[in-house]
Amino acid sequence: MKVNVFTSIDDPELIEGWRKLETEYDLFPQSRYFWTAGWWYQLRGKQSFRGVAVTDPAGNFAGLAPLCMESQAGVRILRSVPVRFGDFYDFLIGKTQDQEAVTKTILHYLESFGQWDVVRLDRLREGSAPCRFIPKEKPWVSRISNRFFETSLQWNRWEDYLDSMEATVRRNIRARLRKLEGSGRIEFLCIDNLRDFQIVENKIRELYTSRLRAAGRKAKPERELRFRNELILSGFSEQCLRLFVLKLDGTVIAYRLGFVADRCYYDWNISFDIRKKALHPGICSMAYTVRYLLEQGFRAMNLMSGIYPWKSDFSPGGHTGTVESLMCSSTRLPGLLYKSFFQHR
Repeated sequence: MKVNVFTSIDDPELIEGWRKLETEYDLFPQSRYFWTAGWWYQLRGKQSFRGVAVTDPAGNFAGLAPLCMESQAGVRILRSVPVRFGDFYDFLIGKTQDQEAVTKTILHYLESFGQWDVVRLDRLREGSAPCRFIPKEKPWVSRISNRFFETSLQWNRWEDYLDSMEATVRRNIRARLRKLEGSGRIEFLCIDNLRDFQIVENKIRELYTSRLRAAGRKAKPERELRFRNELILSGFSEQCLRLFVLKLDGTVIAYRLGFVADRCYYDWNISFDIRKKALHPGICSMAYTVRYLLEQGFRAMNLMSGIYPWKSDFSPGGHTGTVESLMCSSTRLPGLLYKSFFQHR
């Protein structure tokens, strides 16, 4: 296998190889080109792009590590491209490829320390290629930065899923659904295409911004909201997003927006009408979403970064995974100092 390094995220050869990996292997959407490139232009600062591609003898991409170079206090760092808080980062590796061999080829390049003192990979979810194949021992150091819930959707029916919950949780969910359904006409929709999303687009944005205000959080700049919306539109064009909408008497009171890949649903962004809080629209939208996923034969559900009681409630028998940062340094003084900082921060 051969390593090719690209210094521009707009390089046509890089884009072609990247997109081919996506279309052939149903890779995790947050590793796709449209998502990574979008956040790169939003978050990159003074960093410079480095795409480390592994090619087979025929010149086809077998894997790709989207990375970037930056300098901190004179320390040269080769690191994973910046991603939105709460998102995951991973290498892109074709599913028919030797995952370990491709990862180790990338790893061999990273450990060459040609023009950098430190390698740092952030927002790695448990089970990602770096977490599986990079040794968490010298010269690599690991640090847990967050956790997530993922549960296997092993049940054939919604009632079977409910029965697997703790009795108190099960009673609460049923009671909240009854209360909501007794309050008016309920509609629950799954939107998987751009045209239908655009019909509810303004209402979704309104719920998102009003929830931020209600939580006392600073409103997002208009430029960032437009950018975020453009990425979401691209996600629907790429057919890797699902929007679940809960309506009461024809009005949207909650939504859940998430990614789908390999028959797994990733719950990415949620909000609800704070004026309907007494009806528990957030919990009810989660219940309707799980029921839909079971009916459609999804194999798993990932509630993404953050450990909260409601996530635990909806993950009976689920797995609590880690989100990690991995780093290694050269034996040069700047690298060793940074490694000490990383370990004791």
